[in-house]
Amino acid sequence: MLARDGGLIPIDSPATIDWTNPTAAGKEEKVKGIMETKIHDRFKTWRAKLRKLYYVPFENSEQRKHCNDARVIQTQWQALVAHWDKMENKRRCATNTKNRKMLKTSHTTGTTTFAQIRNDYAEEHDGSEPDRVTFFKMTHTRGPKQLPIDAESARMMVYERGEEVTIEVRNRIYAEVMGPEKRNRVQGFGLGVGWANVPGIITEQRGISREVKYLWEAYEA
Repeated sequence: MLARDGGLIPIDSPATIDWTNPTAAGKEEKVKGIMETKIHDRFKTWRAKLRKLYYVPFENSEQRKHCNDARVIQTQWQALVAHWDKMENKRRCATNTKNRKMLKTSHTTGTTTFAQIRNDYAEEHDGSEPDRVTFFKMTHTRGPKQLPIDAESARMMVYERGEEVTIEVRNRIYAEVMGPEKRNRVQGFGLGVGWANVPGIITEQRGISREVKYLWEAYEA
């Protein structure tokens, strides 16, 4: 969505952000935030791949201390192996693996990003983005009949109660099923989406509205 913003990156020039453009100037922090989130996600995937290939198969031998991938700096790898070797980290990894295996839902979007799907929806609906319930249905069904991808997705879609229900009610129902939002993330909307980007969501912080939270943070800054 940011890449399609002509005020940020003109389509008649190379893909370079012109920060002198007034339209782009106010988006610098947002772009940096999204890039950092994306890079962090790719980094975790990269390190997990290295662990699977060069640590787990050799966990009880000296061979684990050497990574055969030429892109890896060996001194960094050895420090990482020493970190993984600690008993508390082994327990944490085992817990995380167990939790991942308990995940019962998957999306049907393939390589298409959630941001692209929301943007395409907005273009087809005069700029309005899908609410949480609608978007979950869009990303967890397949085929012309929009059949749920799995049993857990079907169970979650029970909260679909028709278009006459207001956005506020749908957000509340969504929170009842999925739980409140945590750590400035928005479930089901992909990377780079924070509380400020989705009006009306229900967060884990009770007794204070999202707007008051951000006003207070701005005041403190």
